Amino acid sequence: MGDLLKTTFIIIIGFSLLNLGLSLWFLIRTRLKIHGLQAGFWLSLVLNFFIQGSAVQASVGQILLCYAFSLVPVNLLSMTSFEIAGVRYPAKIYIIVTSVLCFINFFLLDLSIPFTWKAMPIAIGVAIPVFHASGVMFKKGGLTKSPFHRIMALVLFVQGVHSINFALFRMEPDAQLWGWITAYALYQLIAVFLPVLSLDFHNRTEKNRLRRMVEEKTDHLQQANKELDSLNRQNSLLLKVLLHDISNSLVVASFQVKKIGNILLALDDDSGNNGKIMSKLEGRMEVLSDLISQVRDYESVKSGKSELSKEWIGAEELKEEMHTRYEDQLKEKSLSLAVVCDKDAGVYADRTSFFNSILSNLVSNAIKFSPKGSEISIEIDTQSDAQKLKVTNAGEPIPNQLIPKLFSFEHKTTKVGTSGEKGTGFGLPILREFMNLHQGQVEVVSNSVEDSRKGVTSFILLFPSSNSYA
Repeated sequence: MGDLLKTTFIIIIGFSLLNLGLSLWFLIRTRLKIHGLQAGFWLSLVLNFFIQGSAVQASVGQILLCYAFSLVPVNLLSMTSFEIAGVRYPAKIYIIVTSVLCFINFFLLDLSIPFTWKAMPIAIGVAIPVFHASGVMFKKGGLTKSPFHRIMALVLFVQGVHSINFALFRMEPDAQLWGWITAYALYQLIAVFLPVLSLDFHNRTEKNRLRRMVEEKTDHLQQANKELDSLNRQNSLLLKVLLHDISNSLVVASFQVKKIGNILLALDDDSGNNGKIMSKLEGRMEVLSDLISQVRDYESVKSGKSELSKEWIGAEELKEEMHTRYEDQLKEKSLSLAVVCDKDAGVYADRTSFFNSILSNLVSNAIKFSPKGSEISIEIDTQSDAQKLKVTNAGEPIPNQLIPKLFSFEHKTTKVGTSGEKGTGFGLPILREFMNLHQGQVEVVSNSVEDSRKGVTSFILLFPSSNSYA
């Protein structure tokens, strides 16, 4: 019997040390309190086994004193179970109860009574925490519908019964052998189910943490959206006020320009230069007025209050408008502007935004970056399902890494033109916004020719066919 008892003792110690190592590994990796409690439980259990083993042939007082150390591992085991169940452990209550029971046990040692009565107070002190933990785990199993919680509750209950059996049967023949074997079986079950429940606890803890994080981020985003909506309303109001005031000032300025024009026309000589100058000036005033109307329309369309007013714009009108707008710039750089298309070609678009914010942006950029003496072409193809308009110019190609950023308000992409022209960098982003309103697309193709400083760049506009609006 002695050899079997020793073998059982060694197996329990080895198994406990293995679980201690695993608990420490999890503690280092996760820094969770529950793994610290488990590590403390297995460490105190190993110490408890050595202390209990040293009291095999000891006196009654020594046996009870050694058994009292069992209060440490069972309380740590109970604390772990409470932590898994998400219930606060009543540590203060158990300190008081354990102290009272130990005092009673100390008082009974000198009395001539059976061992059972002497050992019962300390056995109850060891059993109460695990009975309590068993009830908590069983209740948790009912809430989570997890069989592991209920199995662990049963193991803890048997552990509590085993603690009471110490007082009842410790002094019986062969009691130490089956006591050690029972303890080995119970702690082996604990070693199996405790990590499973700990991982489940870890998953639930992490899920709750992520849920709280999502809720906090959601609240933050909702608050940010409210502030953004308020800011957008303020900006919209400011824009309306600004457009109204500029529009009124422009009406007055246009009236004064006409008066000056009439005076200059009366003084004009045979060359007619004054008339040409005034005609261009009045044309620019009309463009400014159109731009203000365009911004109003854009704000109205974006807010959903109205829709773009689309109509057919023929190739001849397109060619005449671009030549009128950019005649001086084309002459200054000796550039030619060619419109290549069928006679009846054109696009179906909102007239104001098409000329002022879409096509004008592309043509002005083409003039800006074209070398002197080169040609700018506008090609219109209405044969496919989509109406395609392509503006092409020679010049230094656009780097591939820069192309995705051309239509972004956030990235700085503006460059100085071939004659030192400067820009704001907002033209292409505005173009894309209006193409989106037209339910169209913008594509860019820029290739080098001969060397990296010479190339051809094409901006391709794809408008839905007129049938799409029917």
